Amino acid sequence: MAEIVEGPLVIADISGYTAFIADTELEHSQEILTELLECVIAAMGDKLTVAQLEGDAVCFVGNATTPELLGWVEQCFIGFHRRLRDIKISTTCTCRACATVGSLTLKLVAHHGQYSWHKVGNREQLVGTPVNAVHRLLKNHIPSHEYLFASEPVLSRLAPAKRAEFTPHDERYDHVGTIAGGYRDLAPLRQIAERPERGPVTPEEAQGSTSVIIDGSPEDAWWVISDPEARRRWMEQAHMEMKPGARGHLLGAEYHCHHGKNKVSIFRVIDAIEPTEITIETEWMSTKMYGTNRVVVDDGRVRIDSYMSFVGKPGLKGKLSTALIAKRFPSRMQKWGATMQRLITERRASGAADATCEVPEAKTAG
Repeated sequence: MAEIVEGPLVIADISGYTAFIADTELEHSQEILTELLECVIAAMGDKLTVAQLEGDAVCFVGNATTPELLGWVEQCFIGFHRRLRDIKISTTCTCRACATVGSLTLKLVAHHGQYSWHKVGNREQLVGTPVNAVHRLLKNHIPSHEYLFASEPVLSRLAPAKRAEFTPHDERYDHVGTIAGGYRDLAPLRQIAERPERGPVTPEEAQGSTSVIIDGSPEDAWWVISDPEARRRWMEQAHMEMKPGARGHLLGAEYHCHHGKNKVSIFRVIDAIEPTEITIETEWMSTKMYGTNRVVVDDGRVRIDSYMSFVGKPGLKGKLSTALIAKRFPSRMQKWGATMQRLITERRASGAADATCEVPEAKTAG
């Protein structure tokens, strides 16, 4: 007998995709769909289980419905629109798919109930009345095309203030009955997600900086600040992998540093000018950390300028964390700079090709 599980069921559905794919070039529209679905799965996949891929939608399930569920869903929506923003910034393609990608958005449904897995051939399928209900809820009378609908069993687990953010809304379906709940229009979150997060760290705001004149080419310098294996070595990490950015570019890419079981630090590229500059955001303790690496050619010499800025969370813990990080990072950055030069020397000695990209001359001071 199949095991019965009680927990959350969430569907993320890309709104506007049917019209988008009908009116645009098939190849790029499918590539964009794949990238956006992967973004949705990455945002939710470490918290819930991917149960089904359904064309332009993903169904997730879990074992326990907690108040944190809707926060995960909202972050998924923000991540989706950040990737759309980065796609629009990164692409130079003029096809209709790439030009109209901004018409897409996301609608999400969160439900709670009992479900089980049933094997059909070689595939596992979800079964249960709540499974049918959560899919039916995508067809509704909500006056929005980008929203989060939460059924009553989900809303009942929220604090009163959070629940008050939802407009009460019921839907009735044949063979399912009335499903009570509420919805939030997510347009305000999309506006937040579409804003640039910040530009590069400037010398004036930097709380740690270093400038290294390297014995190598601009291409060597770009390699050492962007290649995941090179970054892993000068950042002294045990293991690092890179998740691609928007449309294969660096913007929106993530460097994942693994520190043992279920411990991952994520360094996300929030600004990039390829092949000269990269700005990365991460979080450590109670502090947001921003770092910019820039390749500069000055009077024929190749230089890597690096700047760090730290923003602590409110409260004493954030202030103490930021003070500690600001104190220790200048010396660490000097050590990283020396390691960058060693890695470039090793690379050139190994016979790697000389410069293949051009970096414009600059007279800016480090």
